[in-house]
Amino acid sequence: MSEGILIGEFSKKTGISKRMIRFLDDKKILEPIRCDDQNGYRYYEESQIQTAMNIRILQEYGFSLREIQKIFDECPTGVEFLELLKNQEVRKLPGEQYMIEFLEEICKTKHTAMTFVTFDLDHFLEVNESFGYEVGNRVIERFYSIIEKNFQSMEVENMLARMGGDEFAIAIVGGEKQLILERIEQVIRDTSQWDYSVDGCNKKMTCSCGIISVSTCKHPVELIHESSKALIEAKRMGRNQFRWYEN
Repeated sequence: MSEGILIGEFSKKTGISKRMIRFLDDKKILEPIRCDDQNGYRYYEESQIQTAMNIRILQEYGFSLREIQKIFDECPTGVEFLELLKNQEVRKLPGEQYMIEFLEEICKTKHTAMTFVTFDLDHFLEVNESFGYEVGNRVIERFYSIIEKNFQSMEVENMLARMGGDEFAIAIVGGEKQLILERIEQVIRDTSQWDYSVDGCNKKMTCSCGIISVSTCKHPVELIHESSKALIEAKRMGRNQFRWYEN
């Protein structure tokens, strides 16, 4: 009887990095069939390859790990899974997995300053409740386009991804702090000034954001966590603003 597939081979078969597979294990979304007590090796089975591929597809369609965990807890059938993707009308955008892999690559190849920013719409749940999910998806797309427009002309390497729901993050490698801050402030202004009635939403929208700036690259999970803490503080302070992460 086969012991199972080691994490390296499992990574090759699924196209998911080993670090992401370990992260999914830590989150109890994709756990190995067994873990060797002596050497710590993780073993997976063939049937988990499709599960891993489904997780990757969901991430590519913008579902957060928290949302994915809920989906797999409810054990959707193949038909339900396809229906789930069909109903995810927001255009396919880089997701959390791509952001983590981008950060991992930067950390491996460069030791440079980086700014990581998390954006989130304020009171977005009210949009879905009042106008429906189709309008909510259009508002999310509009929010994405506002962020993209303000950062796409930057002459430094950056990556914008949808972390789940109405939350987006951008990683900026190098760049002048003042210029980055000006772009962030413009995103906040543009979000509050846009007429969302053209998207079917008769509601004024605002956004909040959290910022972490480091002199050398940190572990991706740390960057995401610390930026999210700053975002929570911005919302606690009244929303429609940004906050820097402080130890």
